[in-house]
Amino acid sequence: MSSSVEFRGAVVLAPMVRVGTLPMRLLALDYGADLVYVEEIIDHRLLGCSRLVNRRLGTVDFVHKDGSLVFRTCQRERQRVVLQLVSEALGSCTSTLYRGLSLMYSVSTRPVIPLSSVDDGSDFRANGNRLASMSHRMETRLFGVKATSSMVFLSKMDFLVTVALESPAPSQQRLSALLPLPSRERDVACIDVNMGCPKDYSTKGGMGAALITDAPRAVAILKALVANLSIPVTCKIRVLPNLSDTVALAQALESTGIACLAVHGRFKHERPRNPNHNDYIAAVCRAVSLPVLANGGSGDAVRLPLDVEYFRRVTGASGVMLARAAMHNPSIFRREFEDRLESSETLVVKYLKYAITYDNPFPQSKYCIQQLLHDRTESEVYRSTLAAQTWSDLCTLWNLSAWYGEHLAKMQHLEAEEEDASQEQQQQPQSEQHAGVKRKAETAAETALAASGPLTKRRLTVDSDTGEVLASFRYLRRLYRPDTSPKMLLHTHCQWRDLPAPEYKTDYIDRLYYSQVTVEGKVYRNLLGDQSKRYAEQGAACICLVHLGLSDGRKDEEQAKPEQQQQSKQKQQQPVEKQSEVANGKQSEEIVS
Repeated sequence: MSSSVEFRGAVVLAPMVRVGTLPMRLLALDYGADLVYVEEIIDHRLLGCSRLVNRRLGTVDFVHKDGSLVFRTCQRERQRVVLQLVSEALGSCTSTLYRGLSLMYSVSTRPVIPLSSVDDGSDFRANGNRLASMSHRMETRLFGVKATSSMVFLSKMDFLVTVALESPAPSQQRLSALLPLPSRERDVACIDVNMGCPKDYSTKGGMGAALITDAPRAVAILKALVANLSIPVTCKIRVLPNLSDTVALAQALESTGIACLAVHGRFKHERPRNPNHNDYIAAVCRAVSLPVLANGGSGDAVRLPLDVEYFRRVTGASGVMLARAAMHNPSIFRREFEDRLESSETLVVKYLKYAITYDNPFPQSKYCIQQLLHDRTESEVYRSTLAAQTWSDLCTLWNLSAWYGEHLAKMQHLEAEEEDASQEQQQQPQSEQHAGVKRKAETAAETALAASGPLTKRRLTVDSDTGEVLASFRYLRRLYRPDTSPKMLLHTHCQWRDLPAPEYKTDYIDRLYYSQVTVEGKVYRNLLGDQSKRYAEQGAACICLVHLGLSDGRKDEEQAKPEQQQQSKQKQQQPVEKQSEVANGKQSEEIVS
């Protein structure tokens, strides 16, 4: 396969858990990185995601069904980001049956199709309903679906999963009609298979570095990917204790047609304190013709930007992949002022802005900032960073309070516009064939209307066993002041009283989010689920505020009266037979918003 990504001469940000999220990737690109790898993602978790376009942040988000963010990317890095996958399924499936697994990048949701039941030239889609009658199914569950001996599994998101078994992988020709891959739809530049992670959680499950000792399976995985993908496929490995085995493995992987091979110069049991085996990397580079990225030089050979070229020449590699050196100072990628690095203060400020702008998880962001300050662990600013509990704390510490205030105002404005547009859109019943559908919707609307009434202490109950404060409450954005939110009010209250920040916990059950918030060790739980995770958390914050005797930000009666009068006037002008449908549509939209 001809690669559309240039690996020769590239200097690359290595995949790093907790570090390789969007803010660090963008910071690395700012300083000159040619490619940036995503932190390794387990395929099983990615398969449980939905692809969402986040217009407020300008990103594409892959969100797991439990509500957690698994992968976030943006247009700026689209042609330069590498998605690294590690397969959890390989450890749980029978190795004699499952010769490999490939995750295929696609752009549309399609039915599950048994390849073994389809002849060349057959209509793939016509065979989608034959799964129910197929026999010889394994009891092993792969990605939550019972696996047969030769299947293609398609997720609900934009990823296609193929299981390559003892039979040859399906040809590109056979899949061409099924797998349209328009380049404008791709979210990543290429896909990398992690065969180098030495951590126990990877190797014990047959993942990561465990694959370098099982060459046939590793080869099968890569062959399946290369055969069925139109974007480049790469692989990252560690060297084996025996040099000839390392060279043989590299040559075997090259035969699969991958576009590039990244080689970390330490054995599986070695750690960063051990010297890098640059001679092993050099031997691999001499033995293969594909581009090789040398990895493992941070601290040993690479301390300044000018050292990158030295490391490349010592190993004879086509390019260099950097992990720790980049984690500690992303300016290692810059091509000018190569004799010095950017100050940690400048890096922290730039990183902090990216992290807040793209709503990166606070714990991950704080960890990355600590890494940027790795050589200042005894300083007051490091200790203060360690003690920070909120974004506001960090922004105050790093003189970004004014910028943070402007950012919050901008986000509140965008959120209000987004929510108002969503709530104003009327949702019509999908079908008029069944009267019961309409009755159920009207009942749900009435329940939602009652639950969204003003929250008072009389509506709160306290669990006698746990002490939790409980309520069934529906948060509707249009009923609250546009300049604030319950979560903001609660957060401010905790700051003023020098309390730890509120801790939110949200469960996803039967397509609804159920949230609770903990303040000063007391739990406030909303018993009513919401299809919006954000609204579910706002509802929990309302319960806490009301219990504490504080305002939850709801508009008072005088503010709400003109709005209610206008709605009443519009309703009177509508035909009587349409009123219940309109009310139903509005309430249904409020439920899903």
